[in-house]
Amino acid sequence: MRVPVTDMTPDVRDQWLRLATYRQRYQIEDRLGTIHSLEKSLARRQSRRSALSRRIAELEQALDEALREMKAVDAEIAGGRVAGALLIAQVLDQVIEEMGEAWSPAPVRGFRVWRIADNKVKGNQVHWPTRTLSSVCLRQLPGEDLPHPMSRCGPPACGIYAVKDLDKFPRDVGDGMMDRSMLGVVGLTGKVIEHSDGYRGQHGTVMAMSVNHWNRWLMTCDARLIEEFFNNPRDVMFDAGDKTKPDPTEVRPFLEAKRDEERSWT
Repeated sequence: MRVPVTDMTPDVRDQWLRLATYRQRYQIEDRLGTIHSLEKSLARRQSRRSALSRRIAELEQALDEALREMKAVDAEIAGGRVAGALLIAQVLDQVIEEMGEAWSPAPVRGFRVWRIADNKVKGNQVHWPTRTLSSVCLRQLPGEDLPHPMSRCGPPACGIYAVKDLDKFPRDVGDGMMDRSMLGVVGLTGKVIEHSDGYRGQHGTVMAMSVNHWNRWLMTCDARLIEEFFNNPRDVMFDAGDKTKPDPTEVRPFLEAKRDEERSWT
């Protein structure tokens, strides 16, 4: 049994080549007992190595086949995701249309009423510290952007509310005549859900207001003055308000005109 001399360093290969030469030149097999055992051991390992090499070749072939199959599956997944995106868009567009939900690049404007109490501007549920307020869910339902669908929330369902028409309010409210109250136009942004009579929005900003309190009346669309009013209603009313009663013939046209500015629903 002879040991192949390939894959050896020069010094090692030279010794094995010398052994082969001396085997041919002289009858020395009887002196090579230990080397015979080593040659058998090396032969077994060489046979094992050959088997491992064949196995590696088989695995490489299987790997190539698996990579080709994975590439095909990836293409199928990508195609499925594209098809799913189209289907999702179709289904959600239908849901959004049914739920009256939309996103508008410009504020969706409507009317709402606040009450003045403890020198603060208060909505139906919460205090408005500034002219802009983001909606909160009083039930604190997780996992969805606000406002929630009616089926998940309330009553009342969360969101900044606004109505489409002043006639939805009682006559004295819609004319701005109610004492200790504020009637105004609010611009809704972010997620906005439309209902038959109005809207519920994610964010709301007061665009115009008519306030009747402390025997004074203030009607304005000045953003700076409105912001100051939310900070301190009493001081602003005494500094900027008129010592007159609201005039319904002025309040309605003024607020309706502000409601109709830049109306957008897309």
